[in-house]
Amino acid sequence: MADRERRTDRHSFLNFLNVCDGIVQDVVRLLKSDCRNTDYLDSALLRLQTVATNVLRISQRWAAVEELLDMVIELIGTVKELKGSEKDLAYKMVKINDGNRGRPVYDITKDQLEYLVDLSFTGTEMAKLLQVSHSTIKRRLRFYGLSTTEQYNSICDDDLDQLLQPIIEENPHIGYRSIQARLKVCGHFCQETRVREALVRLDPAAVAMRWCDIVQRRNFRVAGPNSLCHVDGNHKLIRWRFVVHGGIGGISRLIVFLSISTNNKSAIVLQSFLPAFQKYGLPSRVRTDHGTENVDVATFMTLQKGSYRGSILQGKSVHNQRIERFWLDITERGKTQKQLFLRGALQLCNSNNVAVTEMFETDIVQEEDFGIDWDGPIPVEDADGTAVNVHTTNCPIPPENSNELKRQIDPLLDRHDFGISNYLDTLQFINQHDQ
Repeated sequence: MADRERRTDRHSFLNFLNVCDGIVQDVVRLLKSDCRNTDYLDSALLRLQTVATNVLRISQRWAAVEELLDMVIELIGTVKELKGSEKDLAYKMVKINDGNRGRPVYDITKDQLEYLVDLSFTGTEMAKLLQVSHSTIKRRLRFYGLSTTEQYNSICDDDLDQLLQPIIEENPHIGYRSIQARLKVCGHFCQETRVREALVRLDPAAVAMRWCDIVQRRNFRVAGPNSLCHVDGNHKLIRWRFVVHGGIGGISRLIVFLSISTNNKSAIVLQSFLPAFQKYGLPSRVRTDHGTENVDVATFMTLQKGSYRGSILQGKSVHNQRIERFWLDITERGKTQKQLFLRGALQLCNSNNVAVTEMFETDIVQEEDFGIDWDGPIPVEDADGTAVNVHTTNCPIPPENSNELKRQIDPLLDRHDFGISNYLDTLQFINQHDQ
């Protein structure tokens, strides 16, 4: 019985140490990051103070936690120093001396308050925005004869329900903000609380279902440089059998590698990742999607950094936001094949180029054979549905002509025409040597 109690006590102590270690590691990552928000520092300080209090309590039974207590106290001092060194960059109202007795008054004009009232700001929101007290805002509103409540209609609940009933029947999943906007268009200004209460009265089940779809927003934070690298592939050129693979730093947004290849194999992604690792150092973690082209990178990171520590973070592409935002910068100024055709860079008829023939082939759909490619390859079974196969494209010119093409045309030379002139020169070279 005594042995069991000792084992239980030891297990509880180890669990306590794990929780304390997790909190300390979170605070250390916050201190290493570029995030200096006062709210985050206050939260970190409160968590550390709670840890210190509980470590001090448990030290009466376990004397080995004294070193942990010293570490936590040192971190508390660091957070306090950092919090004290932070400058308050918020907007502050200017005080003016009107010649009367008493303290100077805040220079809050009537135009400012009218503008905020028209935008449906509450008194509390105005006070927070102008960095003054709520009482000051209330006094100024009374002084200028303004009110935050007079703009709302004095419509009864029954009439409000009649207005909302057809809107809800048309779209049962509509939220209260959208309903508020539609009511404003119709000239009805209602408080947010009244709209929410009306939705509960009319369709409480729909309100409960919308609650399940709420996304908990989280601020993106990275501990420091080389802490996290985002890797992804861009398949916008998959029709022309090209795949772009890239990696970008989570905190610095440094493009560690960017390559284009004619296949989507995991070995190609790893081949592009390794030079970046040798040049910039191996990141602590790498975030990718569930694509099978990232298997080799995941294996490499697990072998180098270890398992069960998040060396490879795999999830939905929407969570890989750094690299997904980078793809917009890559493609927003690009020209598609259809745009090249409209500008006369491509010929529709009498063309042997793969890009042209595949782009402008006949789009007549046979209904009975819709979705079937009789000349296509046999599909490979993929349990996850994450594999993207790229067909092999044979180069139309021999190796000696390919070397000559590289000497004549520099693809990195910026001619300020979105690369169209480079494309036309390459196309002319291929047509000349293909005859």
